[in-house]
Amino acid sequence: MVSIFTENLWLANPTTLIWYSELSRFVDLWHRWLDESIPVEVIEEMNHTEERLYPFYKELEDQIVILKLELTGKSVKDNKNDIKKTFCSKNDFGSK
Repeated sequence: MVSIFTENLWLANPTTLIWYSELSRFVDLWHRWLDESIPVEVIEEMNHTEERLYPFYKELEDQIVILKLELTGKSVKDNKNDIKKTFCSKNDFGSK
């Protein structure tokens, strides 16, 4: 996911770009944990949880709704309720 984000940074909305470092951090720590090069205790101490990315997922969902509205010629301003309906919860991602 980070490589796709990196390759397409030029397409990202500024409100989405702010999540790049958090996503990179998450994936980097995850890979280190998978490689067993970082102890679980360190991961826990660093608050390494996917929940930190939930606002990023929400931002992506919002941007999809906005793009759909724009592509169909509808006003984003007049359809703010459609954007507010998008909500990522931990249940949406199979977290415990």
